[in-house]
Amino acid sequence: MKLAIPAAVTLAGVFSALLSMMWAAEHAYWACNALIAAALCDMVDGRVARMLDARSSFGEQLDSLADVISFGVAPAWLAWAWRLDDLGRLAGVPVALLPLALFVGCSAVRLALFNSRPDQGDASFSGIPTPVAALLVVTLVMAWHETGWALLGEPGLLVALVLVAAGLMVVPIPFRSFKHFGSARARAVYFGSIGAGLLLLVFRLPGGAVLLVLMLVYVSEGLLGAIQRSAPERR
Repeated sequence: MKLAIPAAVTLAGVFSALLSMMWAAEHAYWACNALIAAALCDMVDGRVARMLDARSSFGEQLDSLADVISFGVAPAWLAWAWRLDDLGRLAGVPVALLPLALFVGCSAVRLALFNSRPDQGDASFSGIPTPVAALLVVTLVMAWHETGWALLGEPGLLVALVLVAAGLMVVPIPFRSFKHFGSARARAVYFGSIGAGLLLLVFRLPGGAVLLVLMLVYVSEGLLGAIQRSAPERR
């Protein structure tokens, strides 16, 4: 019975991703909210399993399969339905097929790499987690709806973001893991920032734009750290 509770949370995330795909064509903003709900389920299910002492290999595999749907297929479908269908076709093949296929493929590879290296997930991740990659796409869509900035709605920008997010999922660069925090202050800042963005969404304020900034800060921190580590030491 204990195993069923975290599994139910994981499957709730899959249900949210399915809702997102159903809403993507006509209600893109609500589709984004559904994927944020899926991300919250992904954040919670592991913690629920640890609280109940219900961690298992079954739960880990179920979580990874769910993540491919929620943070690979669903955001790719959202990107297609929102803007990338407008790119048209070349010899009958959608122009957006390649970047979207890369995104989904890299999400699957990222999860397979994570499962094959169970010791990597405490202090850092190798490559950005799939929820972060998905939220880069999701929050861009939300920020456009919230601000109306024309640049954010450009298909070219979305294609670039999809490709960058795909690459960052599999690049061998360590990114911070928030399973363990260096201090109580770091924990408070992390969860406080996410909570503030979600609270803004509840009150129909630009929470998506805030969450987009948080995702970009997270990615930038990891990339800057990699640059600093690779730079030769000055004497």
